[in-house]
Amino acid sequence: MNGVTVMSNKAMSNETGITVPDGCMMNEKGHFVPVDKVDAIDKLRDETVVDIFNSAKTLSEQVAQTKKQMFAKLFDFFDLSAMEYEREWRNPKGNVSVPSFCGRYKVQLSVSKYLDFDERLNVAKDLTDECISEWSEGSNDYIKELVLEAFKVDTKGNLSAHKLLGLLKYKFDNAKWEKAMKVLREAVHVVGSKEYLRFYQRDEHGKYHQLLLDFSKL
Repeated sequence: MNGVTVMSNKAMSNETGITVPDGCMMNEKGHFVPVDKVDAIDKLRDETVVDIFNSAKTLSEQVAQTKKQMFAKLFDFFDLSAMEYEREWRNPKGNVSVPSFCGRYKVQLSVSKYLDFDERLNVAKDLTDECISEWSEGSNDYIKELVLEAFKVDTKGNLSAHKLLGLLKYKFDNAKWEKAMKVLREAVHVVGSKEYLRFYQRDEHGKYHQLLLDFSKL
């Protein structure tokens, strides 16, 4: 069990800056406990948890490095492909799918935008609320529910940009509704974006299946 003490000491020193004295283990209260005072099952639990955590941390670092290399390789290819037409590759506005020659494999570059709304969202809400109150009972009930749902906040106080922008596709011959949608368009801002890579393999029936990299789904 001596290896347990050494592993825990190193983990504590590296992660917290606290050096655990030789012959001791640090408990969850930060107290140094002599190894011979620690039950065997507690030592084994510590060894198991630290070993699994270290393996996960190593894997996480490897995945991060591999991800960086994959993006670099894909963007290098995009640059070369654009040069075929004497153009420069520009970051995509949407998703880009790249198949293998045989079509069995596919790499997809997905771009997710982070949206935020300024103070004009409150104006848009006031206008839509007025529309709802003015519509006669029984008319546009479906839209009423959509509007109420779109402006509903979650448990963290956040609104769904997807639901809010979904209102824009509904057209009515109503000046107030049109004004509300105009204000809603002007209130939204793209505050950032993130790129993802997804990997697909086609089966014998021609259907693509995503390669799972989510640890919880494997």
